[in-house]
Amino acid sequence: MFRHPDISGILRIILSEVSAEPYGNTESGDIQQLIRKITTSLKNKRYLIVIDDLWNIESWKIIRCAFSRSITGSRIITTTRINEVAESCCFPHVHRVYKLRPLHFVDSKRLFLKRIFGLEECPSHLTEVCCNILAKCDGLPLATIAISSLLATKAPTEDQWNQVEKSIGYALERNEDVNGMIRILSLSYFDLPHNLRTCLLYLCTFPEDYIIHKKRLVRRWIAEGFIHEEHGHTLYELGQRCFNELINRSLIEPRYIGKFGEVKSCRVHDTILDFIRSKSIEENFVTLLGIPNVPIDRQKKVRRLSLLVNTEEYYSSLEENNIKYVLDKKEDDSNEQEDNSNGFHILKKLNLCNARLLTIFPHSVKVPSLLQFRRLRVLDFEGCEQLENHHLANIENLLHLKYLSIKDTIVNVLPTQITRLRCLQTLNVDVRGAINIPTHIYRLRQLTYLLVDMRCQLPDKIGNMQALQELKVVNVLAQSLNTLQGLGKLTNLRKLSIFMPGHHADAAERYKGHMKAMISSICKLGRDNLHCLTIHISSVSADDFIQEPWCPPPLSLQELVINQAPMSRVPRWIGSLVNLQRLGLYLKELSQEDVSTLGGLPALLSLILYVEEVITEEGGRLRISSSYGFPSLERIRIGGESCRLELTFEIGCLPKLQQLNLECMVAEENHTSSSNVVFGIEHLSRLTTIYCCIHYKYETRLAKVAMLAALERSIISHPNQPTFTKEEYGDFVDESC
Repeated sequence: MFRHPDISGILRIILSEVSAEPYGNTESGDIQQLIRKITTSLKNKRYLIVIDDLWNIESWKIIRCAFSRSITGSRIITTTRINEVAESCCFPHVHRVYKLRPLHFVDSKRLFLKRIFGLEECPSHLTEVCCNILAKCDGLPLATIAISSLLATKAPTEDQWNQVEKSIGYALERNEDVNGMIRILSLSYFDLPHNLRTCLLYLCTFPEDYIIHKKRLVRRWIAEGFIHEEHGHTLYELGQRCFNELINRSLIEPRYIGKFGEVKSCRVHDTILDFIRSKSIEENFVTLLGIPNVPIDRQKKVRRLSLLVNTEEYYSSLEENNIKYVLDKKEDDSNEQEDNSNGFHILKKLNLCNARLLTIFPHSVKVPSLLQFRRLRVLDFEGCEQLENHHLANIENLLHLKYLSIKDTIVNVLPTQITRLRCLQTLNVDVRGAINIPTHIYRLRQLTYLLVDMRCQLPDKIGNMQALQELKVVNVLAQSLNTLQGLGKLTNLRKLSIFMPGHHADAAERYKGHMKAMISSICKLGRDNLHCLTIHISSVSADDFIQEPWCPPPLSLQELVINQAPMSRVPRWIGSLVNLQRLGLYLKELSQEDVSTLGGLPALLSLILYVEEVITEEGGRLRISSSYGFPSLERIRIGGESCRLELTFEIGCLPKLQQLNLECMVAEENHTSSSNVVFGIEHLSRLTTIYCCIHYKYETRLAKVAMLAALERSIISHPNQPTFTKEEYGDFVDESC
């Protein structure tokens, strides 16, 4: 939760979580109505709910109204840094407050060493200095992780470790009042290369507890000029490297992990966010409007402006606390007084002519005129609820603009003048409804990332946009044949996402022509730089698009995902993709022949097979043998909630497999005949992790118990002792709850 929470937004999140209703559908209703909806959703249910990071009692008093007392044995856990808030949450049972203590020295040492060496043993020559460093970390987990992440980047020598240990002590001697965490964060911060330091500071342009998507962040870094070219790599690849380095140093926390194990988004810990905010203000790196007690100095030029939140308390605090910025006391007309209530009056007083960034978040101030911003490089309106078509007036004057996003807004017309922005690299117009794209958008010759809604019609001359590296989502049937053929000319395109609707009998010829044109363009791109292809199939009737012979196959592909509707089988052309590393398929049926096709892919590292049914001869088991044994595969996810899955791993197969993820339905009603979901786990010599998700009905609950017991016996006997996680979903109501 935020320190200054939007209670309505938090209740909407809770309602979405407990009712499985999409967040966007929870907008209607005031706080009382949201509370009633949550209460109704939880009625007669047993639940465990965690409310993380409460900051004040008032918020808790409102939120707790949504959780009525019941006899189902439900539990609510809250976390807070404030003792009074903790006691209020437990009142009258204040003895239930659990106070976290610093880590015991043994646990600190274990955490410290595993982060550096991957083991819990310390080299003998580092034992003494290791103990000294841990003593200064004082049992704080974040401090321990920060210092160990720093040391992981250095040579494991006594001299290097002594330098770090003395640096912590030196900071303490210089200022005894400096908080221990800030002291340690300063050490990690100043150890960063200059470009990484800048990338880290940039994170304070986002609100507290905000989930920051990697792609959005990296594209903004590129537009700001933080990522420098390096031969053999794209700027996006280099930006990803910086992102991963900040994660490796534990300066940002990974949040959402993608289907192939890659980090998709991150969050900044509150303590680190406070630190980089203070550094940003100190260096005049960014001006933050909307954070209580953060100073605004109107004498300084605004280099980057982030409008975070709109609260009356914030704007009134500028007057009450006299924080560097003092509102004019002159008599204003009624319009100016109205502007002042939402922060617009403050914007008028700032020197914005040199601002490089303007980003506005939901519930923020009134959208300012773009005439105030002449040198913008980044204009980010993503999720800005108050943005309307007229706010984009005069956008053609932003001649330096490199990044523009109106994603998740209600804008439905893009000004034709946008084609004058010749420096534009990223254009994200994936809005909530349909949007008209100017026909001359192909004149944006530097555009690298074009992200549109699937209802969007692209220009016929899209083949002229030679700088494009990423394009999504292209609705095949919404485009002209000229557009589809033009896609094949985008020789620098590395990532493409398309949507293939099902066909109707009365438009069969048109469908066939578009299908062949799209396949032809993909195959051409597959001779050049196309690395990632995502295909969304709307219905089974679009399966023929996938099953067509793709000739020549797109050999440059490294990632292929085909989802949304099931395919009848694995397309044979996939077996020719010798460079494919990541593959995700949704299949109606999986046969032994399909396994043979996929098992021969020499470079495949990650495989996801969502399967409705496994087809084997005479009801036998699906076998993975050494003859087509996935020579490079490290991660596999196989099965589905309605799939009866029985696998056998033979000797010599999957020699590099580390993670095994299984999902299946228990279909056998007689538990005495139920067999293990997998045989031959002992043949997977590098296995470290097993996850199993089992769906069952009331009449198959005993078979489920037998299946899990057999699986656990196989895991226990494995020499690697792999980590085992299981989830069980019963398709019935347990009357005992």
